Amino acid sequence: WTTKTMWVWNFDPSALVQLSVNALRKTLPLNTRVSTPWFMNGEMVERIDIEGEPVTGTRFEDRFAAVKVDSEGTTTVQLVNLEPGNTGIEFAVPAPDAATAHPALDGGVHVLDYDGTLRTYDASGAQTAEVDTGAQNVGIITLDPTGGRLALADRVSGGVVLVDPSSGEVEKLRTNDSVSNLGWVRGGELLIITGTDGTLRLWDVTRNESAGLMFEGSGAVTGSPSWYDESTDSVLVASSGKLLRLPVAADRWVELACDLTNRDFTQDKRSRN
Repeated sequence: WTTKTMWVWNFDPSALVQLSVNALRKTLPLNTRVSTPWFMNGEMVERIDIEGEPVTGTRFEDRFAAVKVDSEGTTTVQLVNLEPGNTGIEFAVPAPDAATAHPALDGGVHVLDYDGTLRTYDASGAQTAEVDTGAQNVGIITLDPTGGRLALADRVSGGVVLVDPSSGEVEKLRTNDSVSNLGWVRGGELLIITGTDGTLRLWDVTRNESAGLMFEGSGAVTGSPSWYDESTDSVLVASSGKLLRLPVAADRWVELACDLTNRDFTQDKRSRN
C-alpha cells in the first residue's frame, strides 16, 4: 500500500464482512490504503487522509492509534476517530521510538517505545504519564476496557507484563509463553493468552497464576485479539486454523464433558473435576 488514505465503510452488523489483505488488493485500486476495511454492499461512506506510511496500529472502539512515518523519516502516532459522521485525525504526537500504540479509555492514546517506555497522552494530545514497563520490542498490546490496564507481550524475554498507566504499577505474569495475542475476560479478572503454537491459556491476573488450559494448539495462529462475549461468558478466538468459541466457566466445561461421555456427573464429581 503506497498512498495516504483511510477508508471507512458503511456496514450492517448482520452482514459484516472483513476482507484479507490479498482480497482487499484485488478489490480496490492499488493506490488505495485501507484501515478497518468493513464493507456493506460495497458502499464507501467516508474517507480519511492520513499523513505518512503505516508502521502499525491498534483499534479500540471508534478510535485507531496509528504509528506513521513521513517522507522525511519522522515517526508520529496519530489518533484517528472512526465514528461515522465524525471521522478525522484528532491529534498527532511525535514518537521517534514507537513500537506500537493503543487508544486510551479517556480519548487519549498510549504510546509504547521499543525500550519499554510507556507514554500516555490525554484527549488534547498533552503527555500525562510515563512508565518504564520493563518490556521490550512489544508488538502485542491490549486494553482492559473496564479499568484501563494494559497487557503487553514481551518479544525479547517472553511472557506478559500488566501495566496500570494511571498508577504506574507494573506486574510481570509468571509465564514465559511466546505470545501471539492477548484478550481480557470478565472485566479484567482474567486474561486469555494465545501462544505462537495456538495454545490458549486462561490466566487469573489477581492471583497471577494459570486458571487452566483452554485449548491445545497445533499452529496457524493469528495476531487478532480474542473477543469476550459477556452474554454467554465465552471467548471467541482464532487458533490452529479454526474460529473457536470457548466457555470460560468451569461448570460449562463439566457440562460439555457430560454431553460427550453421555454421563450425568454428581455435584461432588463436578467439583473434583
